[in-house]
Amino acid sequence: MVTQLTLAQACEAMIRYKIAAGKSTHTISDYRNSFKKLMLFLPGSTKFTSITRSQLIDFFAWPQEEYESEPDGVAPRGKVRLAPKSILNIHTNLSALWTWAFNEELFEKNIVRTIDPPPTSAPVVETFSFQYPSSSFSPYVFDQLPAQRRRYLHLAGAAGSFGPGNGEALRPDCGDRLGGGAPQGQPGG
Repeated sequence: MVTQLTLAQACEAMIRYKIAAGKSTHTISDYRNSFKKLMLFLPGSTKFTSITRSQLIDFFAWPQEEYESEPDGVAPRGKVRLAPKSILNIHTNLSALWTWAFNEELFEKNIVRTIDPPPTSAPVVETFSFQYPSSSFSPYVFDQLPAQRRRYLHLAGAAGSFGPGNGEALRPDCGDRLGGGAPQGQPGG
């Protein structure tokens, strides 16, 4: 009988359905990773339809409080906690599992949707702007920028990205610091 499905069987049945629906290999891999974590918390032999909202709430608290992952790879990296975005992805994948179960009439509703997703915050992106007058952008300040930004600024300047309407132009006396050689009339020029 369908209601006798174990958690492991339900996860595999849902994955087969998603493969048949044409989901990408990356999506399928993400489902498998999420389901492995669920089966670390609840045994795969657990009767799928007996899983309660309370058990799922405990599961979502577990990776935030106790679970540590050891990333794959050649270089040892030690154990780390899951990032909030990873926990949100697990929530999304389990919601997909319960949506599949609802559509298969195994549950009356998607109980994962009754559990608030874990909070995440957008990563802070450090921007760099030329809204400052060129006189404040001295060669000394330019030298303090990371090499990658100096290369970007050099390429952007060479491509004509700077000029009227696009912010202030780079000072001409920064040429040697951009890899463009020393200015004419200067040592090395």
